[in-house]
Amino acid sequence: MSTQPPSNDRPARAPLPRQPTPQLRPLPTLIFASRWLQVPLYLGLIVAQLVYVVLFMEELIHLVALLWDPLALTQTVERLGIGERNKETVIMIVGSLNIRRLVYQYAALRQQKFHFA
Repeated sequence: MSTQPPSNDRPARAPLPRQPTPQLRPLPTLIFASRWLQVPLYLGLIVAQLVYVVLFMEELIHLVALLWDPLALTQTVERLGIGERNKETVIMIVGSLNIRRLVYQYAALRQQKFHFA
């Protein structure tokens, strides 16, 4: 007994001849090749997004503590000198202070970076 695979009645096909790929014109070639110039930009955006995620998580942890800890709310109200003691007002003020702090830090970094003395 032979263990040969069953024969196929169809004849084997010859491989199709390869068609030559058309050459692109210079402008499309330049545009297609320039995609590699964007790699540093995208890597920088990924790093910046990771930094924003870390900063967001830090602020979220602080705000969660502020929402559920009555002592933290009282201390924040006293520290900021707010007349009204409710969570929404404190969160709005703390958030605006954090945004202002980030703007000042950014301005200080720009001033240091471009300071020609």
